[in-house]
Amino acid sequence: MPPSQAQKLVAKKNRTQIHGRKHDILEKDLRHLEDAAEMYDMLSRSRPWATIQCYDSGNSGLRMPEDIAKECLQAVKPLLESWKKG
Repeated sequence: MPPSQAQKLVAKKNRTQIHGRKHDILEKDLRHLEDAAEMYDMLSRSRPWATIQCYDSGNSGLRMPEDIAKECLQAVKPLLESWKKG
């Protein structure tokens, strides 16, 4: 998910635990979020991980949770089947 979109979602949370602020110290730093996203993207390419996109850039919005869940299941299904076989 683009860091700017993640920041907008965080702003919608009920965050009474951080003294009434919408973002904590890391969430308010867009550059930090961009660096973190870049690092996670790099890690996902360097290991045998599946990357599941939660944000639909074509529609400029979040994907439906059901669609994300289906894609997650498809990504782990081969691992579950091989684990089941022992």
